[in-house]
Amino acid sequence: MKPIDSIRGRRPVRISARRQGRRSARGGAFRRTLRHGAILISLLALGGCVNQLDLLQQQPVSCSERRLDVAAALFEESKDFMLQYFEERDNSLLLFAYYSSKDAEDLTKSIRNCNDFDRDFKARGTELIRATRVLRRVVVLNMRDPDPAVMAQLLGPNYNGVFKSDIR
Repeated sequence: MKPIDSIRGRRPVRISARRQGRRSARGGAFRRTLRHGAILISLLALGGCVNQLDLLQQQPVSCSERRLDVAAALFEESKDFMLQYFEERDNSLLLFAYYSSKDAEDLTKSIRNCNDFDRDFKARGTELIRATRVLRRVVVLNMRDPDPAVMAQLLGPNYNGVFKSDIR
């Protein structure tokens, strides 16, 4: 039976024992260095990634959730402005409360544009919209001028639409 190399038409390459010994000694040292280098690089890479593991374990915040959180913070801010108004009786605080609650409502309505919008977010959003509308009604009721004639002159025919609960 012929060796496989001679079947293919190749001659086997023979290396002298002296050269073979040198080559294996060099090859072994080179392989050990390469192996140690690979272990060192993998340890460095693993050490660098350990700090990243905490970031990867946290769940990414969705678009709808982020917007609802910001809208809830705006609503809480408008409630704080309203409470400050009751303590200080400064009309500018009412304006701040009104506009921040309107911003909260607009931001809550914008979650419909998010790609992860579902029933849970819709339920939370409708509750937040209801709460902001109630707060804005309270703000509008407290925005009245002590003399309703001044406000009636300013608003004209729209006065009854803005202040619905006035005694006529």
